[in-house]
Amino acid sequence: MDKEIWINIKSYEGLYLISSTGKVKSIKKGNHKDKKNLYLAHDIGYCDHRRVTLVKATIKKRFLVHRLVYSHFIAPLKKGLVINHLDGDPSNNVVSNLEQVTISENGKHAVKIGLLKVKRGEEVGSSKLTEEDVVNIFKIRSTTKLSYAEIGKSYNVSYSTIGDIIKRRCWAHVDIPSKYLS
Repeated sequence: MDKEIWINIKSYEGLYLISSTGKVKSIKKGNHKDKKNLYLAHDIGYCDHRRVTLVKATIKKRFLVHRLVYSHFIAPLKKGLVINHLDGDPSNNVVSNLEQVTISENGKHAVKIGLLKVKRGEEVGSSKLTEEDVVNIFKIRSTTKLSYAEIGKSYNVSYSTIGDIIKRRCWAHVDIPSKYLS
């Protein structure tokens, strides 16, 4: 949507409008010349998401702006799904920047665009192994007949950890010389 569109906020008809760009304003009653006061200030919530507080019959309720935009301009919100900002900027609540995704998809998107860095290998504080250990595990496995359990004992890890390493389910980012790969 190129042109900014304003519509009534559901359950607050005649009181507040939401725009397709994420602006929220109150509808002034009577002859008010000061148009600047119509726009509601956004406060900043969790993870820098913009929020507004709407009041109806003295009852205040806080809303996330991106959820208001999505539900009013795209589709109803589905239970268990979240709204993802395609550009990664939680303050950019333009309709074309929003999509509804699972929590998992949202996290993967954050990693993909560089908002989150996934710790792996030695970066994980609880890791018992180093990258050098992983290379040596492949070397031992390819040059001996030791079982996963036997190799695991020498590194103080479980046989299943050794199996996951050999099957490349973990530590897959480590470069293993081809002579150790079977």
